[in-house]
Amino acid sequence: ELDDLPRFEPAWRTLQDTAPNATVFSGWHWNNAAARYFCHPSGLHVWLMQSGYQPVALAPLAWSRVMGQRLLSFIGTSMSDYSRADYQDVLIADGWEDQACEALTEELEWLSGSWDVVRFQELPGTSPLLSRLPRLARRRGWVVAVLPDSDVYSIDLPSDRETYYERLSSNVRGNA
Repeated sequence: ELDDLPRFEPAWRTLQDTAPNATVFSGWHWNNAAARYFCHPSGLHVWLMQSGYQPVALAPLAWSRVMGQRLLSFIGTSMSDYSRADYQDVLIADGWEDQACEALTEELEWLSGSWDVVRFQELPGTSPLLSRLPRLARRRGWVVAVLPDSDVYSIDLPSDRETYYERLSSNVRGNA
């Protein structure tokens, strides 16, 4: 339930601060807001893996319906071919990639009666899921499609607003 989401915040923040694959879209703030605005209140499934009391992996997932299919995807994504989040990923502590991907696959298998399609879209090229999950899923007999992602561009931002505006063309500057 949406109201249960805050109980994951401490573990989530720990992982987003330490996981080498963390992005702004895998962090607590984005997912908390996305869950409130884009998800059905009872359609959330946050998977948390711990070693003792230490969080080592977290997958922020949500169910939705797309073209009659029960879809399980990251919170706030997969509404269509367009994702609201670029490079969202499962948070995994360094050194736990193999164990976390295996455990997540087991979780997906346990949930298999509640989804028709699992869609992890716009994964970063360095995602532990991208390099491990297809093999683990195929081993279970699941159909897997790995498709090229859309182009995402990044720029180095200057330290101040004035320098940024100087870099813009006059057309873009007029609209900023």
